[in-house]
Amino acid sequence: EAVVNGVTSAQVVFVSRPVDPPAALDSSFLLLADDARGGVLENSLTITWKPPAGSEVTTYKVSYWDKADATNVTVLEVGRFEKNAVPDGTGENFLTVRGLSRYAYYAFRVQAQNLNVAGYNTGVTMDTPTFNSIEPIPVDQPGRVQNLKVSDITASSITLSWEWPPHPHPYFNMNLQFQVLFAPVSYNMTTGVTTVTGPDAQHAVVQGSLANTTVIPTLTLDELYRVTVRARNNNARGYEPGAQVIGGPVNACLNTECAVRNLRVAAYSGYVGVDTNTYDASVTIQWDPPEEPSKPPFVDWWYKVEFVTGATAIDVTTANLDIQATSLRMDSLPGFPPISIVFGTSYTLRVTARNANRNGYGLPAEVTAQAYAQPAALTSAPSVLSLTLTAVTLHWPSPTPTEQHAFKISW
Repeated sequence: EAVVNGVTSAQVVFVSRPVDPPAALDSSFLLLADDARGGVLENSLTITWKPPAGSEVTTYKVSYWDKADATNVTVLEVGRFEKNAVPDGTGENFLTVRGLSRYAYYAFRVQAQNLNVAGYNTGVTMDTPTFNSIEPIPVDQPGRVQNLKVSDITASSITLSWEWPPHPHPYFNMNLQFQVLFAPVSYNMTTGVTTVTGPDAQHAVVQGSLANTTVIPTLTLDELYRVTVRARNNNARGYEPGAQVIGGPVNACLNTECAVRNLRVAAYSGYVGVDTNTYDASVTIQWDPPEEPSKPPFVDWWYKVEFVTGATAIDVTTANLDIQATSLRMDSLPGFPPISIVFGTSYTLRVTARNANRNGYGLPAEVTAQAYAQPAALTSAPSVLSLTLTAVTLHWPSPTPTEQHAFKISW
């Protein structure tokens, strides 16, 4: 027999103190982990929680289920010293649950037990967005933003606009936000063998249900900037690589420059109904864009088309639905859809252009137009006025109404 402090082992008595069940877990600390721990990924979620106060926990029970099927519950028992469940410097436990379904909305319950025979406490449940506003939904990292462009310019600012990344599922763009970075293009210019590189400054993080535009102010006039817009959602991988666009502040067109070139009437149309009271007439005008000014970046042009004489407003029709109430439009191939006019009335149409700076239109150009109805049929066949060995001279009456006509002769 062994002797301990003069007492044989047969006489040793083991004494244990009473242990209360674990205190309740604080639901405000049951969260999805931050990005560094990969809180939300394509097929996994990492949850964190704080140990309850009181006696030391021996085991946690983590239950989770797809909220669309609450009867199918998976239960994991996690010892407090097991890998991925050891308290770290923040005093929190964390656990990564893998093999989850993408875009499924999960609920989690965490319970704790210690040496008390009462077993697990009631625990806490997370089945709504957590206190850090992240939904427990595995989700992909977003794709790139679409159609990033400089949509407006002043002499000291640029306005960016873009479309959201394609979203294969409604949950995909939850908490979508955009990081806007910019730097002068000269930061990436190469001079000889030396490349001058500078960091992109963060202008803003834009978020919200309608986030797709921002204004970058206080820029240098005539300086070109490289702007990057990157998107991210709840996925812990963070921002996607982003889309880039080049732009910078420019002065508005003066009223002596930016004139459209070769403004012309491209087509007429006209029809008189059988009852002679139904009229349908239109004119189509086209032009060439202004010559590029010497200062970049003049990439797109906006045009204003308006009546000077003959009418006061251009009707919006199914042929020109892109025309706004102000008669503004932008087009890389300048032209204007058919404009409704009235037979017999002479019109003057004016076209003015501006660059991306909205504060000034350039020198106007004007063209006159008048629509004519399709002529009626000839009232009689042509008659021969004279003949030679090599020619014939024909005569026929003009159709009504009497206007300037062109004729096609076939033989």
